[in-house]
Amino acid sequence: MMRKKNIIILYKMKKSPRRSHKKSAKRSPKKSVKRSVKRSAKKSHKKRKASPYIKFATKYFKEHKSTGKKATQLMKEAGAAWRKMSDAEKKKF
Repeated sequence: MMRKKNIIILYKMKKSPRRSHKKSAKRSPKKSVKRSVKRSAKKSHKKRKASPYIKFATKYFKEHKSTGKKATQLMKEAGAAWRKMSDAEKKKF
């Protein structure tokens, strides 16, 4: 009798699976088609030129990276240095 109860309990557990909170368990084929379209569109996307400020900031960051400061602090300093520069100095970038 005990064995029968165990089998029934196991059967009931298998019969009603738990639902996961993740929605990624079942995906519709429509979503995968849309993703493939988006990926192919991204591949054909051309990057635009970096702005002079971005060129300056990357150069500033590389030069001052060894000081041991955090990246956020370095970029704040780069922005302050950029604002202090004259237009003639900015034209180099």
